Amino acid sequence: MKDLRGETLYFVQLDRFANGDPTNDAGRDAATFDPTHRDFLRHWGGDLKGVLERLPYLQRLGITVLVLSPVVEQLPSIGRDRGMLASAWHGGWAYDMRRLDPHLVGRGEWDRPFGRWDTVFDELLAACHAVGMRVVVQVYCGQSNPGGAHHARGEMLDDGKWLLSFEHDGLGWYRREGGREGQDGPPMFDAGSATFRAWMRDVLAGWLRRGVDGFLFEEADQMPLWFWQELSAHLSDKAGAACLLGKWSGRGWDDLSIAFADRSGVACGDFGFHRGVQESLCWQDVGGLRRIATYLEHDHALADATSLLTSL
Repeated sequence: MKDLRGETLYFVQLDRFANGDPTNDAGRDAATFDPTHRDFLRHWGGDLKGVLERLPYLQRLGITVLVLSPVVEQLPSIGRDRGMLASAWHGGWAYDMRRLDPHLVGRGEWDRPFGRWDTVFDELLAACHAVGMRVVVQVYCGQSNPGGAHHARGEMLDDGKWLLSFEHDGLGWYRREGGREGQDGPPMFDAGSATFRAWMRDVLAGWLRRGVDGFLFEEADQMPLWFWQELSAHLSDKAGAACLLGKWSGRGWDDLSIAFADRSGVACGDFGFHRGVQESLCWQDVGGLRRIATYLEHDHALADATSLLTSL
């Protein structure tokens, strides 16, 4: 795994960054798009061409690693987000993990099979690599999508071919106990399924072959530590210099958070520090700058606190 301590990372929430191609704004369903930019739960039009057009700006900032929100195809219709009608603008509702989301690429590039590496995404990869900038994409390994109009809960395709849904899970990939199974949200994958893990490894290795330099694993605490150890070992074997990052939801110095940072094989974002800075500078009556110092005083609990990625 590549050591990222000397790198400057910039996270782009694609739908909210820059709209370079208005023809893809509505995706496959116009209900997913809000042209007024007032509904935070709908798409606003940002896409990959918008990032490509602003690459010189990112260069001037000194960015060496560009981190993109998920680029894989999302639930095409409106679903439910904690009881509210929403689109998958955030990228957390995967529908086909081998294809690009129609909201992000040109209309002529929709439905291209994974082997067709001639899209605006591939153009962005080439442009970034030409100026020495790596590209990392955000991935949710622990969940799929909540379903919506015309789509069953947890329905997934694999390079355009129907794969499974939560109710028709012939592969046994979805968890049936705990997590969000009985809730209004995306169902959770079962890390105990060997075929699921093999499929996920193959999907991610395919994106590495395409030219992606690594992954930011969102909500890494959805999966056990051994899942990340197995996955990181496999991806490092495929691409030793891959950038592997993880977002662990724990705020404190609990044993699980420390174990992930020390032993997962994935660089852990220091989001506890981020929270400390936010609370110190933006909140009232919470201890002021002492909150940052108190957080840093726990560095000794880690095998190497400098391995954490500073997040602001």
